[in-house]
Amino acid sequence: MKHICAAIVIGALAVLVGCDQGVLGGFGASKTRPKQDTAALSDASKAKWNDYASEMQKRLEQFSAQYAELRDRAAKAEGQAKTDLDTKLAEAKTKRDAAAIKLDELKSAGADRWEKVKVGVEAAFDDLKKIFE
Repeated sequence: MKHICAAIVIGALAVLVGCDQGVLGGFGASKTRPKQDTAALSDASKAKWNDYASEMQKRLEQFSAQYAELRDRAAKAEGQAKTDLDTKLAEAKTKRDAAAIKLDELKSAGADRWEKVKVGVEAAFDDLKKIFE
């Protein structure tokens, strides 16, 4: 009889511990996300990060092309127009370099931190965009 009672107590404890860890499929409060859900979220986050980084890389390349056009126009200009274009060119280079640095930070941030860095990337690209408007 003592063995049966001990077995029931041990079994009950095992069930309670299992419930706390989410083993019984929804019974009890699970404090951790199952590994497959975490992996799926991680894959989704990586995909968003890669897509965003690719999009911003393309935008940087477009701005670099606009920068090259501005540089060519400045080289051909004379007088006050040249002075104005040279000033704009210097500002554009500074902003383009800043955007490239932010994009590098985004790429090295990883899928888990990229959204925090995204704000700085967007601000740098907005500043760069204003130069060419």
